[in-house]
Amino acid sequence: MSSKAKGVTSLNIREKVKNLLLKVLEQTGGKDQWKVMVVDEHALQVISSACKVSDLLVKNVTIVENLSKKRQPFPTLDAIYFVSPTSDSIDKIIEDYNNPSKPQYANAHLLFSSRLSEELLDKIAKSRLQAKVKTLQDINIDFLAVERPIFTFKQRDDIQRMYGGDQREKERYATQLANQLFTFFLTSGYFPYIRYSGDSNISKNVANKVYDLLAKVVKKKEFNLTTGKSVALIVDRAEDVYAPLLHEFTYQAMTYDLLHVSPYDNIYEYNFVAGDDKEKSKKVLLDEQYDSVWERFRHTHFAELGKELQKEIDAFLDEHKDISNAQKKDVGKKIDTSEISDMIRKLPQYQKSLSLYSMHKQINKGLLNEFRDQSLAKVALEEQNMAVGETPENEKVNAKELLTNITAILSNSIITNENKMRLIMMYIIFNQGKLSDDKKDKLFRMARLSNDEIRTVNNLSYLLKVTKTNLSDRISNFFGRLKGSSTNEKEVGYHLSRYIPKVKEITEKCMTGKLELENYPFVNDPPSTTFKLSTKEGSTTGTSGAGKGTKTSSTSVPSSSSGEDLRSTKKGPTWNKAKKGGGNLTDESSTTTTSSSTSSSSVIENSNKMFVFVIGGATHSETRSAYELMSDHSMDVFLGCTSILTPHVFLEKLGALRPSSSSEYDD
Repeated sequence: MSSKAKGVTSLNIREKVKNLLLKVLEQTGGKDQWKVMVVDEHALQVISSACKVSDLLVKNVTIVENLSKKRQPFPTLDAIYFVSPTSDSIDKIIEDYNNPSKPQYANAHLLFSSRLSEELLDKIAKSRLQAKVKTLQDINIDFLAVERPIFTFKQRDDIQRMYGGDQREKERYATQLANQLFTFFLTSGYFPYIRYSGDSNISKNVANKVYDLLAKVVKKKEFNLTTGKSVALIVDRAEDVYAPLLHEFTYQAMTYDLLHVSPYDNIYEYNFVAGDDKEKSKKVLLDEQYDSVWERFRHTHFAELGKELQKEIDAFLDEHKDISNAQKKDVGKKIDTSEISDMIRKLPQYQKSLSLYSMHKQINKGLLNEFRDQSLAKVALEEQNMAVGETPENEKVNAKELLTNITAILSNSIITNENKMRLIMMYIIFNQGKLSDDKKDKLFRMARLSNDEIRTVNNLSYLLKVTKTNLSDRISNFFGRLKGSSTNEKEVGYHLSRYIPKVKEITEKCMTGKLELENYPFVNDPPSTTFKLSTKEGSTTGTSGAGKGTKTSSTSVPSSSSGEDLRSTKKGPTWNKAKKGGGNLTDESSTTTTSSSTSSSSVIENSNKMFVFVIGGATHSETRSAYELMSDHSMDVFLGCTSILTPHVFLEKLGALRPSSSSEYDD
């Protein structure tokens, strides 16, 4: 894997959440006393995103129970309730102590993912639960830390709540997002300068609400937050509607898309041959906590994946001297998964490593088969041409030729309806949403879409807005220069990966002081008009944009304890660079490094922080961008979102969208 996609965070948000949770558990109840932990669905996801079961056991948690399910009483043990501060959760906890002679647990320690309202606090005070409460604490972790620099709220209804509700529902949703985002900044320890997309009312609303919440706790000196060293940029999904539709050909994105791995559980199911020569099925979690191979290769382009994975397997075999030369010779070939399974039986001490390699080789093979079976070479080429506005030969897209190619694809029975829908939607975007109903109907008939599928395509209109970015800014010239000879490279070339997500582009402009103030205003003004987080030139922004600025200022924002409102008075509406030498396949802890594990560009040298939050969900191409920017600028870059999107999930959400009569967010 290229070191350019391998950022190393100095602030590991996932580790910070884990340490905070475990510290609270350690301090709750008796030190050597065993406890029961009771969680609601959301809190369970929060814990699972950062902690393993073994982490909880060492803190004397004997069992984790679901609040919503029938539970065995443990009247001699204290219970730690970690729940969302909702009326439903409070009612269920109260029920556990309604019978004084038969309480569910001895005492109750109440931990809430975010602030408990006065109304719910009063409900607890008036119940029998009140006498049993030994701890009541807001721990302010109302988000899921799914990767080191990536966090999400894992919402299934974010698109619906953005575009489908009435004005009061939209306001409630903005308040909810602000409260959750507020807990993230409390956990991170930063009070950033906050910017937002000026033509997104929900982004503006959330940005202002988050600022108010942070300013309030700083003024009251309730939290010690670092100021003047970070920027948060809040945008919504309409910022870039190409990204959730395009076929992506990096390992993580491609696996979730073509093999239908759900971002809600991240589980991949595959078949393998067991020791008894019988085929069995296995479910695995695609997560950096459990799979180091996944972590190293998830951002690798598919053109390189098979070759680099085999290279790492060979290095592993060369390193372990207890594997016989005959076995090495067998495995040194481009072995298939059945041969690795045989190796596992012969070398049980390496079962975990070889099992991971076996699974990833099988995924690689499955992806190549799907690519061929779905004729994605033709589909993805037209997608890229529309998204970047140019052909691989740097020629402007010919509209007539484009339509001819698209109609040929739509008429092809091999192409799935989902891929046809994605292609039509990108064609609509390419035409800036101005395609006539007659022309759309012709495309629908040609693709033989159902009424539900047509409604899904038409619902895209709620996300379309006039682009603020020149299409040429999104082209990565890198891909046109790379050539390869492996099977993956010949079929899934870099010409199918020319698009740079706009979220990456505007984030880098924000970091380097080049993001337009009129389009992305501040809520709280920075110390100067030349304020920037990074002095390095961007890989997506080049030298265009705002004037040159000075070195990043570390001056703190004026203390909000003085009562001064820092709200701005302004009004306003690569991918990886070309590699030099071999790719970096492993991280520092790996024993199978085939090249230097950390290039100088991936070392964090800048203490500033960049936070990006996407309302309506973020794609895997956008989460990957956080790592790339972190590496390019040697500073921490974090990306958060209401949900992680795959193309399938995005289409599902659009299909479920039922706009209200007042679907627009009022000014």
